[in-house]
Amino acid sequence: MDNAANISEYSSKEKRFLKITFYTICSLFLLILAGGVVRSSGSGMGCPDWPKCFDQWVPPTTVAQLPANYQQEYVNKRVAKNNRFAKLLSKIGFAEKADLILKDQSILTAEQFNVWKTYTEYVNRLIGAITGLLMFLMTIAAYRIRRNNRGVFALCVSSMILVVIQAWIGSWVVSTNLTSWVITVHMFLALVIIGLIALAYQNVKYKNLPVLKLSAKKLRAAEIFTWLCLVLTTTQILFGTSLRESVDQQAAFWNNTNRGAWVSLSEEIFNIHKGFSILLILATVICAGYILEHFKEVKRFKGYVILVSVLMSLQLISGIVLAYFSLPPAMQTVHLLLASLLIGVWVMQLALLANYRKSISMAIIS
Repeated sequence: MDNAANISEYSSKEKRFLKITFYTICSLFLLILAGGVVRSSGSGMGCPDWPKCFDQWVPPTTVAQLPANYQQEYVNKRVAKNNRFAKLLSKIGFAEKADLILKDQSILTAEQFNVWKTYTEYVNRLIGAITGLLMFLMTIAAYRIRRNNRGVFALCVSSMILVVIQAWIGSWVVSTNLTSWVITVHMFLALVIIGLIALAYQNVKYKNLPVLKLSAKKLRAAEIFTWLCLVLTTTQILFGTSLRESVDQQAAFWNNTNRGAWVSLSEEIFNIHKGFSILLILATVICAGYILEHFKEVKRFKGYVILVSVLMSLQLISGIVLAYFSLPPAMQTVHLLLASLLIGVWVMQLALLANYRKSISMAIIS
């Protein structure tokens, strides 16, 4: 049974919200893809300042367009900004992290101008600006439908607040010369934003589901399984970022040589990441089997099970390629994008299950 055909009509304002939010979600994943390209190509410091790039809204194309002392100038700016950042971290209880930033000698390393890296990072920032604009329009659209869609406006406002925080952290990513733990926080916030927006989209899209003969108790169990998979996926991504931090340290130690040994030299965190993937796959299989067994008449659930299975399989393949084929840069980007897509799908499946359960409760009350 295809439940999508039975969903009631949306108002024009709801249609507008769904359209803008869909484009916003696509833009977010494009931004994560661009961020992956920046990270894997080593272009993160292609623009040594923020929000401008070499103090210009459109960056230069040749080093001749920059002042002779541009390298030292940006190093001095980074040091001054990092001193302020370290003071802030100390005040809020992260004295150890503050000390690491102050002692990090890589911050003093002057970046050579590279037009390809500069424009790679610049495109990433342009996509970020477009995404921010779409999120602003989405929040306005959510405000206009707030009366009939409780919680959706709050989700959009929350995501906007996180985007502002994300942009602020992005400036510290640059000033700290891509310090690993700052990048990890940056990535985690991106996943939270994706989850909030996906949830807002699904809550409007599936607000009036047809009442089917489904068990509320079994829907609740499926929700719990899905929540477990979502938490495990998020944890696995964080383990992956920890592994990446360790690999970055090995890359710096070996001066970007001996690439094939970077993963093996990060054996401890790699084994945790690899072992946790088995737990995640097992949880995914149990969740998928439960949903197919109890809700096989709903095609939308089947679609999510197939999508999760495909993404998980591709993620496993990309992980194997990364681990045993010397970390190909392109595969790093694919691995990150697939993980982000998994988060989005889990959230959407969770919202669909919750809305079906709510529709059953409302039918009982009426």
